[in-house]
Amino acid sequence: MGLGRGLGARSSQPQRLQMQMEMQTKIQIHINEVDRKPAKRSNQHTLDPLYEEIRILCMIPYNYNSPDTAKYVKRTWGKHCNVLLFVSGDIDGELEPYVPVINSTDTWTLVQQGLMQAYLFYADQIDWFLRVEPSRS
Repeated sequence: MGLGRGLGARSSQPQRLQMQMEMQTKIQIHINEVDRKPAKRSNQHTLDPLYEEIRILCMIPYNYNSPDTAKYVKRTWGKHCNVLLFVSGDIDGELEPYVPVINSTDTWTLVQQGLMQAYLFYADQIDWFLRVEPSRS
């Protein structure tokens, strides 16, 4: 499913707003079709007694042009999060669950959409929220 490739620079403000609303509707339809449960408790460490007691959602907004940092997080310390939520402008098969934000690399847009997703789908499943900003070095 393609999510488009951004808004035209020559579009007028009302046209851009209309296009954004249409794309947001398409994304919302796509989001509603996705199972948001963690894959068979894949992130759970049975040796970690705090895993069940303190429920943490870790949100990682990342640039879809360089997903390596997000992948390293998932493969390493991300396993300690009860919910590991990736926010990006493009789909990456390894990084699930995923919040689609139409071709955005703007940090505020990614964080805003990630916060909305976290609240809508995980508010009753978590006690703490951790936003992780990928390194820019």
